[in-house]
Amino acid sequence: IARAIADTARRAVKPIVAVVMTNENWAGTVEIIKGAGIPVFDFPETGARVLAAMTRCSELRRRLVEVPALVEGDRQKARQILQQERNGFISQAAAFELLQAYRMPIARVALIEDPELPRGMKYPVVLKVDSPEVVHKSAVGAVKLNIARKSALEKAFVELSKSFPGAKLIIQEQCPAALEIIIGFKQEKGVGPVVMFGMGGVNVEIFKDVSFRLAPISHGDAERMVREIRSFALLNEMRSNTPADLEAIKQLLISVSQLAVDFPEIQEMDLNPVLVYPQGQGARVVDVRIKLAQPV
Repeated sequence: IARAIADTARRAVKPIVAVVMTNENWAGTVEIIKGAGIPVFDFPETGARVLAAMTRCSELRRRLVEVPALVEGDRQKARQILQQERNGFISQAAAFELLQAYRMPIARVALIEDPELPRGMKYPVVLKVDSPEVVHKSAVGAVKLNIARKSALEKAFVELSKSFPGAKLIIQEQCPAALEIIIGFKQEKGVGPVVMFGMGGVNVEIFKDVSFRLAPISHGDAERMVREIRSFALLNEMRSNTPADLEAIKQLLISVSQLAVDFPEIQEMDLNPVLVYPQGQGARVVDVRIKLAQPV
């Protein structure tokens, strides 16, 4: 058997390791295997860890030859937007405008000062409080959903204005329900921006089904980030065996990565949720949180 293993290893195109759980009486057998250049281990767990390390090494070598993907964002406009914001969490209106500068698909949004539907926007809509002090809007009742007529908009406007005096209000088109994902990044000290992807919505902290990469990322990185989460099957067969628009997700990941590299003063950003539609129908960012770093 040992000689057969050795002979097979000489012709193999993939790495082979051997696990021999025996005693010194079979030392000759082990030497036959080692003589063929096959690493021999006493326990299967050790062999498995070695193969895993070899796989990671191969992935790292492949990354070295991948070129980071580039996005033609409007850096000048983005710089102007950020210069008008104070440190800490920036306004929702400014955050969505920043995403548009980097060609990210967003649900149409506008600031309003009275309960009137902006030109070109149709019901149903969502009304939100736009205040740096109100980060988790749903938890404090700072968002009104499913507004389908003018009377409902007027009522929601009055209620939010009373509950959050002085705060600005934004109106947003309500997009059709879809699978929810989260995309974001955080500037890590000594490392730089780390891009994150995972299943989104209100349960993101519970499931913690996410993947990470250092920015800037390549097209290959974006592909692997999407595929390595545990819930990839939900994206791959979203509805009636139709996959989600994976290309839209990957492009959004690349845009987020580029923004993170271009503006290190952005300490962190979360796009949650991002609604993902079937293949060819794109995605929409419906909520965003951006935090600027405090001055040193």
